[in-house]
Amino acid sequence: SLKNSSQINIMHRIGRVLFSHAGLSTEFVKSLNKKLLDGNIDEVLHSVNTASQDKLWNDESPLWLRALDVRRKAFRGGKYKQVVGHTPVEKIMEQGGMIFTDVFSTDREGTQIGESAMVVIDSETGEYEVVEV
Repeated sequence: SLKNSSQINIMHRIGRVLFSHAGLSTEFVKSLNKKLLDGNIDEVLHSVNTASQDKLWNDESPLWLRALDVRRKAFRGGKYKQVVGHTPVEKIMEQGGMIFTDVFSTDREGTQIGESAMVVIDSETGEYEVVEV
């Protein structure tokens, strides 16, 4: 059991950095409630973390978003950085306010797709460095 039930949330925030499996898009926030587009970030995250399964089980949700698609806009990308996995990449990279970190996935034969690295991020400035593993 977890000491704190918030540990199982879909999204977490530390300072100005948002963490999720796949990323939070403006479209997803809009689908929850258009008023959230201008809402307090903690209210937004609470709405995400308490969203129904039918809301979360779609291609825009922070569980399944393929955020490398440039048509998808990171929610408040200019104000918050997002650290995400889910989309395999060869190197840790940043695009549109999201830092893509899934460099440990494998192809069908079991060969690792990306570099062996992790991110260390400053939760206030959003500056990060890549650390080889």
